[in-house]
Amino acid sequence: MSHGKYFSANYTLLGVALLIVISFIYFLVFEKDSEYLRLMTEYYLAPIFYIIFSLLYGLTYNIINQDGLKRTTFFGGYTIRFTSWNKIKHFAQVDEEWRQTSGVTNNNSIWFIGHDNILYFRIVAKNDAHLKEIIDQANKYIKKYDKILKYTDPNSTIHRIFKVNYNKIKTST
Repeated sequence: MSHGKYFSANYTLLGVALLIVISFIYFLVFEKDSEYLRLMTEYYLAPIFYIIFSLLYGLTYNIINQDGLKRTTFFGGYTIRFTSWNKIKHFAQVDEEWRQTSGVTNNNSIWFIGHDNILYFRIVAKNDAHLKEIIDQANKYIKKYDKILKYTDPNSTIHRIFKVNYNKIKTST
């Protein structure tokens, strides 16, 4: 009953929650008469809800075991997404290139692709050792697609608007 458990964090959710807390403390200490502080204390449920939501869904574990793939929350172990192996055709190593205003960021990730060529589950690797560990764990349960895919800004595929395009193959450099 071996399984791989991989921690991940959504830095956007956590960053905004941290920004709310820091700005609240700043206005509480330095600008006690501000409109921002009045709004935060008057409508206190919205920021509290957002901070709790960010902690629940911003820190997660991706688990690979004999039952399938599961994403659970760090706090409480609530299952966010579960996909069984019978829905998955294979997994592929994907080099994701994200173009932003500040520059280009590359992520190495593993995509678990279903029989209908739709992305069912995605795990982003932190480094090459982490990527190899995920691949070794997934190889125990399902076969790997033999080529490395290269995607530029894969939002549409990640959100299941488009199917996986196998023509986007990474060329060796």
